[in-house]
Amino acid sequence: MNDFILYIWQSFYVTVFTFILAFGIPLFLAFIQNFISGTSERLSNDILGGTIYKVFVSSIGVPIHEAGHAIFALIFGHKITEIKLFKRDSSDGRLGYVNHTYNKKNIYQNIGNFFIGIGPVIFGTLILYILSRILFSYDLSERYSSDLKIFDQVRLIFKGAFGLLAGVFSSGSFWKSFIFLYLVFAIGNNITLSKADLKGTFSGLWILILVLFLINFATLWLTNFASEFILIVGRLASGFSLILGISIVLNLVFLGLLIVLKRLFNR
Repeated sequence: MNDFILYIWQSFYVTVFTFILAFGIPLFLAFIQNFISGTSERLSNDILGGTIYKVFVSSIGVPIHEAGHAIFALIFGHKITEIKLFKRDSSDGRLGYVNHTYNKKNIYQNIGNFFIGIGPVIFGTLILYILSRILFSYDLSERYSSDLKIFDQVRLIFKGAFGLLAGVFSSGSFWKSFIFLYLVFAIGNNITLSKADLKGTFSGLWILILVLFLINFATLWLTNFASEFILIVGRLASGFSLILGISIVLNLVFLGLLIVLKRLFNR
């Protein structure tokens, strides 16, 4: 009996550890990005005006944000009833939206709510990686950590971020650097989670955790399988967090510039 209770506890522990490894750090970084984005938007509106910000930033970032929702809605079998990737009229406070329905009795579709909610974070980060790969041949596979220690991952995330930033400014191509920095600002400022996004995310969270627990409970006795699975998850999450960390670092630089401009204009 004690062995069975211990096995359940180990299954639960591995489930929580796997979830934190796969989603904990990326979601934590997403919340940091969310704060930076909100502050940058307010300062940009004050300095440039809402229309300019909407045309040069939101018109690029919002469609990618909404596409992130839509892609995962389709992957998880949700029916998209209405979609607007970008609209100029934001009188209702929304520059874009994706409305969808699903079968509440379907476990797969319920889990989908979690991924649909964080879809903009995943898709926006993927776009940033593709940009860094195309423009600067940034090889993510050489920069992730195979060590699952969280502090080592965080250290590598910001080391990689500053490394890419140095590469951007030393590339010798003004246009490549300009395009990349501009798109990182536009896309990064829309790697956010609104209240509606969070509501959808949490509605699928508990079912996802339950399914992970059942998988771990069924396979934990296969020690090699469980450890290899966790290692793969750790590598993917580390690489994902690295790109998100790069977005945070670059957008912090932009935020600093906006703060300086704000102070200059207020003199």
